[in-house]
Amino acid sequence: MINYQYLSLFSLQNFVGMTREEKAVEVEQALADYQFYYYIGTLVSASLFFHICAKVVFNLTAEIKMVFDKWTMIDMVSCLSNIYSFNIIGNASVETFMDNEQKQILDYYVIAVTIFSWIRFFSYFLVIREISKLIMTLF
Repeated sequence: MINYQYLSLFSLQNFVGMTREEKAVEVEQALADYQFYYYIGTLVSASLFFHICAKVVFNLTAEIKMVFDKWTMIDMVSCLSNIYSFNIIGNASVETFMDNEQKQILDYYVIAVTIFSWIRFFSYFLVIREISKLIMTLF
């Protein structure tokens, strides 16, 4: 959801017909609005990262080890890509959003992170037998 906030706050449609100065003011306001989401998103993603770190520490000290399965690896990639995304956008300057090429790179990255997060979210439903039968039937 936080990635959708980026897409809604910094959509090119929000800046149509504005002069460069007006666009800079709007981008600055959008960056200020995004700061709340930036902190929440980083906190949530960091909590997932700390969960994985706790799993590593547990495995170092326990006799019976927890397996690092594909879900753990997917969670690791997801949390790190989200943390990176939130920090890049949260610390970006107004000039970054004024330059169309740099803004498009940010847009594509956020879209890729969002798609990966949604695939991760829906793939958990394949684990539950009753729901996975329904999903496989729909596909």
